Amino acid sequence: HGLGMETPKVAALAAVETVNPKMPATLDAAALTVMAARGQISGALVDGPLAFDNAISPDAARTKGIHSSVAGYADILL
Repeated sequence: HGLGMETPKVAALAAVETVNPKMPATLDAAALTVMAARGQISGALVDGPLAFDNAISPDAARTKGIHSSVAGYADILL
């Protein structure tokens, strides 16, 4: 909100877009996404895991078939 955005779009980054138990970053990103969906995190749209390219490029997200209001339009990268 300090950035002047009512609802910032937050991408929880990982090396890949799918949850992989051998990659802790994907588990953390998925947990944050679920917490946001449950209302445990408010004031932002959170999605993940997302790879960097999918977080900032609508074309990359579209190419990989990722449908999300955050993918390609992230304001904040975690």
